[in-house]
Amino acid sequence: MKEVAIVILLIFSFSIFTGCAEMQHRQPGSQNSSNAGYCAAGGLIVGGLVGRNAGPKKNRTENTLLGAIAGAIGGELLCVVIENAARDAAIEAARTNRPVKYITPNGQEIRAIPSSSVYHTPEGNCQDITNEAWDTDRTYLGKVTRKVCDYGSGNLEVRT
Repeated sequence: MKEVAIVILLIFSFSIFTGCAEMQHRQPGSQNSSNAGYCAAGGLIVGGLVGRNAGPKKNRTENTLLGAIAGAIGGELLCVVIENAARDAAIEAARTNRPVKYITPNGQEIRAIPSSSVYHTPEGNCQDITNEAWDTDRTYLGKVTRKVCDYGSGNLEVRT
């Protein structure tokens, strides 16, 4: 019975964190996508497994729950930090038309590399910016191309 309760809690926690990320994404004026829900889910699973196998076997359920909760929170926070740094780097790269490198407070490296040209859309002027990310141990995390646009307000907005 405890195993069923753990599975239900893990599924419930996953849906909460993913739902929060989606709600944040869909708020009016928000144009940034967020992988925080996926990071929280990954942290939840890893934390649950580590918690289950750590400590005395008689407290396995409690260890699993605590590990899952801690992992989910840690995973979500890590992604939010990386996502914010990537967005800020993309805006700065578009504004200066030069490559930008940010180091997050956790030590991850984020690079933003602007494309060579600005293109015009009916709404305004845009430029493609490629974000690349490395973890603290120099593990390549991946890259994504974002569209940074000025819609006439003077404030640059990031779209993925």
